[in-house]
Amino acid sequence: MGNGFEIRIHRGRRSLFYLCSVIDVFDRSILSYHIGSHCTAVQAYRALQGAVRNRQADWGKTVPVIRTDNGPQFVAQVWATGCQALGMQHERIPVATPNKNAHIESWHSVLEAECWRNQVFQTGVEAYTVTTEWIRFYNERRLHGSLHDWAPAQYYAQYRMGTAPTIRAVRC
Repeated sequence: MGNGFEIRIHRGRRSLFYLCSVIDVFDRSILSYHIGSHCTAVQAYRALQGAVRNRQADWGKTVPVIRTDNGPQFVAQVWATGCQALGMQHERIPVATPNKNAHIESWHSVLEAECWRNQVFQTGVEAYTVTTEWIRFYNERRLHGSLHDWAPAQYYAQYRMGTAPTIRAVRC
């Protein structure tokens, strides 16, 4: 979860743009996210709550682990209290080891390469709109090699029906 990005706004200005994303490493879906000019622990927690609403019915008895970096929003008491209230185990990766959070780091790289690279947005609102549309595209239509060239939503639907092909186990 979580990253701050610099994007270009009209006339070459750079603007800080935060995107806090929650990915399900099983099917690579972006379950929820927060986009804004800043990202507090409260906003990150709201993104986590959205992810829980989207998938909690499918957990069964195994509650997923939420893994983050050591950003200020993830070391805050608000975040810790929120994770505890949701019954989730929070795991922070060691400092300077982004490879320990490879799924979200990879997803953010794809977002930057396919959505933001060479874009100059006219406004922050345009950047938000383009990003949310791309996330929807990613979840619903973008083919993913590790999912037998299905989009995350397609794979997940097939999985729930019991007809999805087996994918390689994820090691985190």
